[in-house]
Amino acid sequence: MPELRVVEGGFSNSRPTPESWNGAGVDTVRFRFRGDVDGHERFARSGPHREGPRGELFRQEDGVRVGALRDGTLYAESRLAVLVHGSDDHSLLPISTLRDGARSAGERFGFEVDASIVAIGRLDVAAELRFEDRRDGLAFLHALSLADVPWAKVGTEGKKRENIQTVNFRSTRGRTILMRAYDKGVESGLAPAGELIRFERQRRYRKRSELSVSAASELDVAELFIGRELESLVRVTAEVVCDEWGAVDRLNELVRWGAIKASKADALAGFLVRRGEGHKPSTWYSRWSALRELGILVDPLARERSAVPVGEHLRELASQLAA
Repeated sequence: MPELRVVEGGFSNSRPTPESWNGAGVDTVRFRFRGDVDGHERFARSGPHREGPRGELFRQEDGVRVGALRDGTLYAESRLAVLVHGSDDHSLLPISTLRDGARSAGERFGFEVDASIVAIGRLDVAAELRFEDRRDGLAFLHALSLADVPWAKVGTEGKKRENIQTVNFRSTRGRTILMRAYDKGVESGLAPAGELIRFERQRRYRKRSELSVSAASELDVAELFIGRELESLVRVTAEVVCDEWGAVDRLNELVRWGAIKASKADALAGFLVRRGEGHKPSTWYSRWSALRELGILVDPLARERSAVPVGEHLRELASQLAA
């Protein structure tokens, strides 16, 4: 069971400090201001800026990006803590502070902004686990990289030898990152590899689905974090990482314990040994879903079977956000 505690100070003034660190809450947010049809023109006159695709104008200062779109929509995107407390704050803030963030965002343009219509275009929530034994943190990232997650494609970054630094979960029909789990200790220079792991859920809202600041402030953050992608993993109580034959052994164990019927074990074992060749996509997905629900994560290169409590860790992350 990972021990959760405050991360101790950094190496310079730009690093987190004990007084400005919180391990669960809202990270990056994008506010949209839709009440000004002349917003694009006013932004163009307000000071130096750069031009992006499709006529977008933007500038960035002190960790906050502000910009204007052709239709007049103004936006401000930053870590919520930066908007509320300044660029030296590295906290993950409660979702109730979105209103304060929206007020601060409206003051970043250098001219008066109509804040009568403020919506959320992006909302990232995150939580962290600190592991007493860093090997457990590395095992958690490795197990996540093997998970068959519904509605997502799983990939890794920063892999060195057997260590993984980042696990990305992208949408199945695009490159949009839905979630990522990464080694925050290595990324920030605060801890050895595997000791501090952050799991971040990234939400994007198009115009037709965007939320008002008031509505977003009332969201159930734990539910937002889990979503449909992590729901089945959160329910699993015992995950085992193994190769194909280790998975067959695990299925035999489950039959002996009376957890599944022999016919189901036969179907899943045959699927694994034959590598799913010849099945329709719907059957292929259902087989992997059944293995996932049994807590079997298949690593073709596994040298030995290992138990990694992925569901337990995810439940702990969600409970932090719910607190």
